[in-house]
Amino acid sequence: MKKQRWIYGMACALLLSTGGHHASAHENMYTVKSGDTLWKIGTANNVSIQNIKTWNNLNTDTIYVGQRFSLLAPHSHDNTSTVGSVHYVKAGETLYIISKKYGITVDQLKQWNKLTSDMIYVGQKLQISATAQSPAAVQTPAFLKDGTFPFRKGTYTPYTDTWGESRQYGGDRTHEGTDILAQKGTPVYSATSGVVTQKGWSELGGWRLTVRTNEGYHLYYAHLNGYAANVSAGMILQKGQLIGYAGDSGYGPAGTTGKFASHLHFGIYNANWEAINPYVHLKYWESLSN
Repeated sequence: MKKQRWIYGMACALLLSTGGHHASAHENMYTVKSGDTLWKIGTANNVSIQNIKTWNNLNTDTIYVGQRFSLLAPHSHDNTSTVGSVHYVKAGETLYIISKKYGITVDQLKQWNKLTSDMIYVGQKLQISATAQSPAAVQTPAFLKDGTFPFRKGTYTPYTDTWGESRQYGGDRTHEGTDILAQKGTPVYSATSGVVTQKGWSELGGWRLTVRTNEGYHLYYAHLNGYAANVSAGMILQKGQLIGYAGDSGYGPAGTTGKFASHLHFGIYNANWEAINPYVHLKYWESLSN
């Protein structure tokens, strides 16, 4: 009897391993195609690069044609996977310090992570935005509330929180902004009023524009295909003013294009040029325009 049970169990295992069962575990598998990158795959499927790597035990951004991996978190077939970034607590950090870094409130951090006190510990994983089960939970940012989304409704692709994801061009580094896919030439508008402080080529950012807001923050628009007429360093911009067009410039000498899909990289820096996650701001401004 024991032998019969063993044979039956082995037969079932073999059937599952050879594709005899195509249940939900396989419905969200992705097969890498020529020209794919983790960034392209993640953006197209509304999944962050870090989540793809974590869910599939990947320790590098390098992928190969024919490789297969899951686009769902383990045991997350009920569509409750996390949206947005996470933060791992470092020595010396408090909820207040972390909240300021991401432009959110301490109460939001506590709510999203079900914290009953302000106590946190080194290495603790904190959720930095709401989950997919709460899509309506658009949060009001702690600053730069008077802004507008840089694209008009219907001209861009749904985006995820790409803050902190790894980037390899120019050396190992982390992503300091949010990427929003849009066709090359799609108009980009100034999210706030302010003064143009930088215009021109950057190896990493391509044709980029930096605007200092009236509150002293710096907004960074990168990978543009070109600028709007008369935009120049030192000029004063109004909220919603046309500033340029989405593109795929960057990652090389002046004029380099085509290294990645057309998109806008949007970043926020404080007065000391410390990067701040712009995702909460973008989602809030986006909610105002819909």
